Amino acid sequence: MNAAILPLLSRATRLPPSFDARRLSPMLCAAPTKRGAAGERAILRDRAYAFELKLDGVRILAEKDGDRVTLVYRKGRDATLAYPEVSEAMRAIPVDRVVLDGEIVAFDETGRPNFQRLGRRIHLAAPRDVAHARARVPVVFVVFDALVVGDLSLLTVPLEERQALVESLVGAEGTIRRQPVMEDGEALLALCQAHGLEGVVAKKRGSTYTPGPARTRDWLKIKCERDAELVVVAWTGGDGTRQRLGALDVASYDAGVLRVRGRVGSGLDERTIDWLLPRLEALRVDAPTAEGRYEPKKVRHHVRPEIVVSVRYLGWSEDGSLRFPVFRGVRDDVPPAECTVSPREADTEARPPKGPGGDAQAARPAVLARPYRRVNLTNKGRVFFPDLGLTKGDVAAYYEAIAPTLLPYLADRPCVLVRHPQGIAGRSFHQWNVPRWMPSWMRTAVVRSREHEMNVFLIDDVDGLLFVLNLGAIPLHVTGGRIRREPGAGGMPDACDFFTLDFDTGDRGFEAAIPLARSLREVLDRAGLPSFPKTSGQTGLHVVIPLGGASFGVASALAAVLAHMVVKRHPDTATLDPAPAARRERVYIDTGQTHPLRTVVAPYALRADPRATVSTPVTWDELQGRMDPGAFTLRTVPERLARMGDPMRGLLEAHPDVETATSRLAELAG
Repeated sequence: MNAAILPLLSRATRLPPSFDARRLSPMLCAAPTKRGAAGERAILRDRAYAFELKLDGVRILAEKDGDRVTLVYRKGRDATLAYPEVSEAMRAIPVDRVVLDGEIVAFDETGRPNFQRLGRRIHLAAPRDVAHARARVPVVFVVFDALVVGDLSLLTVPLEERQALVESLVGAEGTIRRQPVMEDGEALLALCQAHGLEGVVAKKRGSTYTPGPARTRDWLKIKCERDAELVVVAWTGGDGTRQRLGALDVASYDAGVLRVRGRVGSGLDERTIDWLLPRLEALRVDAPTAEGRYEPKKVRHHVRPEIVVSVRYLGWSEDGSLRFPVFRGVRDDVPPAECTVSPREADTEARPPKGPGGDAQAARPAVLARPYRRVNLTNKGRVFFPDLGLTKGDVAAYYEAIAPTLLPYLADRPCVLVRHPQGIAGRSFHQWNVPRWMPSWMRTAVVRSREHEMNVFLIDDVDGLLFVLNLGAIPLHVTGGRIRREPGAGGMPDACDFFTLDFDTGDRGFEAAIPLARSLREVLDRAGLPSFPKTSGQTGLHVVIPLGGASFGVASALAAVLAHMVVKRHPDTATLDPAPAARRERVYIDTGQTHPLRTVVAPYALRADPRATVSTPVTWDELQGRMDPGAFTLRTVPERLARMGDPMRGLLEAHPDVETATSRLAELAG
């Protein structure tokens, strides 16, 4: 042991003969006393605190006593057999007896903690299953505190000295590693926001270790995202391959009463369902075990409230249900009685973080917890997506949740609706012209061409978005140019902000478009033009190129040149001929949307697809190998947006040098 650490042992106390580390409850975090952004900033700037990353793992107390190692979850369940690599590393610590506090974490390919990945290991116990999972999902034990060394208790030792002991015992790398301590809380939170990490823990300097379950204000948590533990109180069947288990009804305690908080199905995979179902069956009861309104379902199986799950969500509905919940994993380490999240607590505790550029709306969608001010949404229970049971109310909740990110792509642009008044199984039609009975507050514009005069929708706010949804609009299509805002302004959009190359894959599948789009990107990079890919929401791929207000003539010429260059590079897999017979299974590159009155589906707009898919911006790094556009849906996109922000957020602010780019393209095209 480092000699510099020995003096701290004089401040420790002797362990009682009856000491049992398995009965020790870890110290827990509280929320800042002053809630909201101002309160969080005050903590992050307070020099009385040191700061650590809030890890997305499971809390573990690890004890080494001679050759015996014991790992214990937060509520006392033994975890030793589940993580043999951690036990092996604990035996190598150079003291005979020690108790360390930390979290077991599984990292993803980007180096970020991933609780869903860790969830594959939490409930395993059979040696064969553990060995198989260990090879596929390696874990790390990140240590941030020391509670016992030798026969001494360190609970009364100041925080800094306990951290110094950890530093003397545990290295910065390896299966067991120490948690770095930071001085600048604001910089650490900014790092979390930029990289999709969970948040920051602020620990008061000089504080002692106070075991739980009571929470102390010496440790404060500041989270970037909303997540919570809830108790499973029922399950329902699903559709397709998810008939066995479609969703879990979850609840939380409020003043000692267990109340229903909605259903979560997104994020459940077959492996988790295989593990959950036998345990749910063993807990079945005849009557509901929680109070409140369960969402309508033909068959529901009620259970005793004993299984705890972790759920990420975007906010709360008016009836107290989670909005867009996503299953993250089972939390065997959390007692059901500690599941106390409520709309009242969460709305004061969680705040949307700013993105790397400082724009909170770009980083995550705001959840607008207000009644509709000017729109009376009718028939909210009408089923719009029969295969999934999603209603008009679900579609409204989706569009309201992502409105801050979606609306900049709609503002001032003529919008074409694709209306499905009875849902996607009923009759549908396109609508350019607004109805005669439009409310006075709904913004419109008269668009005139040689052949037509139309009074078109302009959707600039949440109420406008909900108004067209109330008409049964599901997809929203917009032009690449905007209408001027001056009073009486009309006519055609006269400047092109962006144009789109549409890779229509036909029956070949989405993957066929990826190498062509990446080839296009190489050309655009050499010409100095930025580009933003997005899924069409169906089988196609869009590459959107900003022009910052060039003429539509220039945009049309650029689109034609770029499409020809891609076809010249890939004559066997790409074509400019739209005729199915002429394609011969090649991908058709469509440039036809480059016109003042031609439209393309807006980013984050839903499609009338049975899977409730969304036209979703993606990064170029993501667009490799096999990508399933069907994974981007009404249920998954809000959580994705909350986690990683909008990959297309620079589109509308880009002003490339179009003249120089045109010259470079001419040289490249020969």
